Amino acid sequence: MNIRFSSLALLLQLFLPALNAQYPLEYTAKQKTILLLNSLSAPVWHSTAPHHQTDPLFALQPTLEALPGFPATATFFFSRTPRATSLQEFVDPTAFEETTLQPFIESGQKIEIQEHVSGLYFGQLWSQDSLEIGWQLWIGARERNFWLKSDDRNEYFKTLHDYSSSPTRSTRQDIHAPQEPQHRLTLWHATSTNVGLGDIHLQMRYRIPLHNRFSFAVGLYTTIPVGSLANRKTVQLNEDTPPLDGSHELAIRLINRARDIMLCTPLGTNGHLGLGGHFQAQLYLTQKFSIRGQFTQVYYKNSLENRFALSPATSLETIEEGVPGSLDGISSNELIVQHLKQKLYPTEIKTEISPGNTQCKGISLNYAAIPFHWSLGYWHIMSGSEYSETAPLATLTQSTINNHQIHATAGWRRRQNWGEASSYLTGSYTALGTQKGAWSVGVGATVQA
Repeated sequence: MNIRFSSLALLLQLFLPALNAQYPLEYTAKQKTILLLNSLSAPVWHSTAPHHQTDPLFALQPTLEALPGFPATATFFFSRTPRATSLQEFVDPTAFEETTLQPFIESGQKIEIQEHVSGLYFGQLWSQDSLEIGWQLWIGARERNFWLKSDDRNEYFKTLHDYSSSPTRSTRQDIHAPQEPQHRLTLWHATSTNVGLGDIHLQMRYRIPLHNRFSFAVGLYTTIPVGSLANRKTVQLNEDTPPLDGSHELAIRLINRARDIMLCTPLGTNGHLGLGGHFQAQLYLTQKFSIRGQFTQVYYKNSLENRFALSPATSLETIEEGVPGSLDGISSNELIVQHLKQKLYPTEIKTEISPGNTQCKGISLNYAAIPFHWSLGYWHIMSGSEYSETAPLATLTQSTINNHQIHATAGWRRRQNWGEASSYLTGSYTALGTQKGAWSVGVGATVQA
């Protein structure tokens, strides 16, 4: 079988070869589906919610606010998350215990997930007396990658070999094929990329000077949801009715469903309006050195989202597999589909979701002179778990993002007849937290007329 695009192919591709070898060839695809369902002790999906993602602006904003000439800035940035996310966030391994699929679970849990974000950041800040109004947005691409390392691929291949007939020569070559470039879609690797516009961030604050060396500002913060949502990968025609006549088609449907759920790459907040507050304080130690502290809290309004979910558990009749070569005593298609949707095949639902609040706070030491400037800061960025009164728990991201980051920026300033301009390099590293090891780099410029 040649299934060439799936992060979960390592786990779900087994449905076809495993069943073909485990059960006699005289069993029909429908009978093999029944035997598979009878071997599952619990629902397979642990969570059908997209993996929790943050807006890159919350990582960029603290550093950029400290730049000289911030009133107009443009930055090209690239960020990369660590390989910390695992398949267990989506699939419950205990569901496979003592089933025909158990040998594949140890290999499947070693699948790694990584995300890259790259694009252009734009921002502008207007000042009139003590009032400051600004906007920020970014445009670019968000990419998610799933793969299995070569040693783990070999282990999975051995398990697959014990279940099925000898592999073909092309399959053996694919097992040991290099993983570069990362956009290559194989049985062992999958990529999803979404290109578009991120959400627009607006802020308005009033600055109160308390001393010639100290001031603070307080104001409102708003996120307008114009970010592009992830593109669907599956064909919507009859997708919520799993096929029973061909196990190959069912395997393809399962793999495509896994891509929809696990390779979700929204560029914004999935259509949620954000409202919050912003506080900033600055102390000038000397004419060149200053300390700046910031705090931003954003609350998101409830909004409808499309999520995948297994049907709520109800009392179902026992499904019967019948006898080889006969349909006598076999359960109806309707009953089998009900069992599939309760244990194996999530269907798409529209449900009201309340995202977790986002909080960004920290402090930085800044140096600004002609021609050199730099900034070094510590920032704590946190996003809470989702909440819904109607959505099944399996559709909600119940974990939080809690990152402790170090930010650094350095650049050159130049004064012109028309104003001031600076160019700079910036970078961040997550030293502790949910995404420990994540990093980002950027190069940009500011202009102040």
